[in-house]
This record gives sequence, C-alpha cells and structure tokens, in this order.
Amino acid sequence: MLGYVITDKAQLRVHELATYSGYYCGLCKEIGSSYGQFLRLGLSYDMAFLALILASLTDGSDEIVSEHCVIHHIAKRPVLHDESALAYATDMMMILGYENFLDDVRDGDKSKLHPMGLLLHRAYNKAAAAHPETAAQTKAALSRLCELEAKDNTSADEKAQCFADVMTEVFTGYAPVRSSNRTLAVFAANLGRWIYILDAMDDYSEDKEKGTSNPLFREGQDRRQTAGIVGPTLYHYLGEISKAYDLLDIRKNKGILDNVIYLGLRRTTDEVLSGKGRSKNGKRSI
Repeated sequence: MLGYVITDKAQLRVHELATYSGYYCGLCKEIGSSYGQFLRLGLSYDMAFLALILASLTDGSDEIVSEHCVIHHIAKRPVLHDESALAYATDMMMILGYENFLDDVRDGDKSKLHPMGLLLHRAYNKAAAAHPETAAQTKAALSRLCELEAKDNTSADEKAQCFADVMTEVFTGYAPVRSSNRTLAVFAANLGRWIYILDAMDDYSEDKEKGTSNPLFREGQDRRQTAGIVGPTLYHYLGEISKAYDLLDIRKNKGILDNVIYLGLRRTTDEVLSGKGRSKNGKRSI
C-alpha cells in the first residue's frame, strides 16, 4: 500500500493520537523483531491502519507503554505490544513489499540483486509460509494487474479491480475476525479501487513528464480535465467505503477509525485531485 490511508491528525484527541502512534510504533518494532531492523524502513501508515481496524474488531484493551527506539532515542514514544493484528499486518507488509519490489524490477527501476530485494525475498518466504493462501491470491491478482497494465486497450476500472482483489485478500485473511469477512471484503475492495485510481492521479504529472504509462492517460486530456473526470469516481468509492465501515462491529478505537474514514481519506482525495498530493521529494510523507 502507498501511504494514502492516513488520519487528519489535527482533528484527533490527545489520547487518540497516542493510541494511533502506539499502533504505528508497535508495528515498527514488530517488523524489527520479526524481520530485521533494515525492513523497518518500509513502514507505512496504511499497514498501521490495517492493524488498527482488524484489532478494533476484537475485544480487549490496548496495552500501550512508553519506550525509546533507535530513531527517537531521546523522548519516549507510545508503543503497543502483544497485539496479534500487528504481527499479521507485518506479514502482509512483507508480502506486498516484495511484490512491489518485483514490480519495480519489471519496470527497470531496480535490479534483482538490490540489497532490499534480497532481504524482502527472505521475508516474503517467511510471511508466505505463514499465510500461503493470502500470498498466492495476492500474487495472482497482481500478476493479472501486470498483464492488464501491459495492454493499451484495458480500462482503469479493470485494473483497479485487480488491486481491489489484493486488498480483499489482505483484509479478510486475519483469522480472529473471520465473522466480519463479508463486510470487510466490501470495505477492502472499495478501498483498493480508491487507492489504485488515487495513486494513478497522484502520479499523473510525473508519468507525463517521464513518458511512462498511466491508466488515466487519454489523448487530448490534461491533468485538470482528468481530475474533473476522476473526482466523482473517487468520491463514489469513499461513499462505498463509508457504507461498509458503518456496518462493521467496531469495539474500540472508533474515534480514530472515524477520523481516518470520514476525514483523512477525504482530505487525501482533495489534495491529490488539486495536485498537492506529493511532497517536494516526490514521495508521500510517512
């Protein structure tokens, strides 16, 4: 996932921000302990959200403590421990991270012998062994996406459906919340479509400049015109995400999740459509 599923931090209460940070930092430490310190560099808000929403469908309180880490070695940070949803999100991060690396290799951006790729390959094998069905279905959906992206006559909607399938596998593979899978599947599918189209819109100007392909390119259309066409589709997906979310049995951290679903996703959409989605270095902030 690409760093789009974020909070509207200014609207969070102090204790909600501490809990959210606990999930984020807890995920970072889980990555370090399970897969090595270097792979903590791949941490994203999207994976923290995955852990948060899955954990919030279960009972039990969040046990958050204040700890130092190698990055924040002066001031302590809130850290969540002993949460199985964090371990699951860590495994999903390794599966998606390696698939993303392979996509970069296909695009010529990276070599198969890149150090990160070698580390991710080892991590992928471990995560895939723990979640073989999810790994297999995710690989199949991304392979279909790769094939469609190589063709010029396929629509952005067809490609977005492949990523919808990926997100469905990721969100419904967590055993403790299988009773919610029907609603989670709808939620995740629409989230996947939103992410795919939003990312294509976010990359529009950069892809145009570099001459690389983009599923939203249409002859005679500029970025402003494309944003005007794509906007209603993105907001439609946000509506479908909200409808499915409202049906989930959220048992804790509802204030944080409400913030992401009703404020964070909308703000991200507005920023990308207006051309403000990327930071100065060309990457979304994490």
